[in-house]
Amino acid sequence: IADDGEKYNPENIEESLVGQSSFIEQCMLYNNQKPYTVCLLVPDKAAILNWIQEKRLDVTSEESIKSALKLINAEVSEYRTGQKYGKMFPQRWIPSVIGILLEEFTEDNNFLNSTMKMVRNKITEHYSEKLKFLYTPDAKDICNEQNVLAMKKLLNLKL
Repeated sequence: IADDGEKYNPENIEESLVGQSSFIEQCMLYNNQKPYTVCLLVPDKAAILNWIQEKRLDVTSEESIKSALKLINAEVSEYRTGQKYGKMFPQRWIPSVIGILLEEFTEDNNFLNSTMKMVRNKITEHYSEKLKFLYTPDAKDICNEQNVLAMKKLLNLKL
């Protein structure tokens, strides 16, 4: 539900993001009466590592981590006006800010139910602090400290 009370179903956008990008494994959009939509996103580790290697970047470098984050941001930005998928969905529902997650949504962590649907309230509750952060000015930069740290952990880099 948007801040003006308008309701939307995020599943089509989430499915499209995952389906159209080999770098996005899972994502959940969130906008509980907030000024803009944000996204909790699980990157595809193998695809990211392959991309870093194809670009001949040092996987342990800050440059490669930030490049991977910018790549994910570019994938989501394909849904913005004037971009490849810009006419598919209303712009207000395309995420403005992305939070990188380490943990996939599974039945074991109760983030997916037996029909493989996301249990949004459990995800929202578990990541409540991250969601709060996503509505701060610092979060708007895809290369924010939290995302850089998450990507380093995802790629099993020494911190």
